[in-house]
Amino acid sequence: LGMTGAGKTTFASLASGRTDLEIGNTLKSCTQETQVVRFELDDYTIVLVDTPGFDDDTRSDIDILRIITEGLSNKGLGSQQQRLDGLILLHPITSTRIGGNERKRTRLLEAILGEHAYKRVIIATTMWDDLRNDDNKFSYRMEGRTEKGEVWHEMSSKGATITRHYNNPESAHKIIRDIIQKSLAENGGVELQLQRELADGKGRMGRTTVGTQVRK
Repeated sequence: LGMTGAGKTTFASLASGRTDLEIGNTLKSCTQETQVVRFELDDYTIVLVDTPGFDDDTRSDIDILRIITEGLSNKGLGSQQQRLDGLILLHPITSTRIGGNERKRTRLLEAILGEHAYKRVIIATTMWDDLRNDDNKFSYRMEGRTEKGEVWHEMSSKGATITRHYNNPESAHKIIRDIIQKSLAENGGVELQLQRELADGKGRMGRTTVGTQVRK
């Protein structure tokens, strides 16, 4: 997951070795629907779900959330039968300003996951290879996002991992291996809060925590 231009499809391409994925070179999102990318790593079959980006100027974040949720459901991912092992949230290091839209998106993500699943999240900052200097300044700004009251504090204080992605296959594979280790340590995939609530509410999005927040 992540905003438009964070490098989600690039990450999937680097991790899988596939060169047929459409990667955008502008702030316009190329990924219009969720797409599944499968490949092998360390004798594991990896299934990455590449999602549309937030901050799309043609669709609202609410529409993006609906596409992601429906896409996972239609592909049988995130269901009780096939749970997710983890979630990678990509964020460009060059986007340092914390605005209201980002805070809202983060709250929606937290509502989808539930506190028990925060430890399955890896927040990977991207675009480090674009920096020419002031590496320490950007590191400091990212660390500030985990402080009390800031946008990543809730997830990071309850087990989410924050790391750097260096835009190469080795870096992508390390992040995926970290997801695998998190899953093994917890004896498999995790049932998200949204899954539980959809089951309890007979599939009604409006009765879920995230559905309630979307209407605010």
